[in-house]
Amino acid sequence: MEVQLKLNDQLLFITGEYEPEEPEVRYYPDGSGYPGTPSEFYINKVEWETVNGTIDITNLINSLTSHSFHPSQKTEYMRN
Repeated sequence: MEVQLKLNDQLLFITGEYEPEEPEVRYYPDGSGYPGTPSEFYINKVEWETVNGTIDITNLINSLTSHSFHPSQKTEYMRN
């Protein structure tokens, strides 16, 4: 999934995996339940659109945050 984010007139393309929320189930017939899970987005790549083309800034974002966005490793970035 790719998301476009406009930030102060700058366009970012964020590629990742979206997992929708799972609703809560209060009670199953046997009396148990399920608390549900929030939706999540796992970032794989961040690109910045410039007048000279698109630049992959994933490594820059990694160096500025405590999150790791390496595609081979799912990283939870945002929860609703």
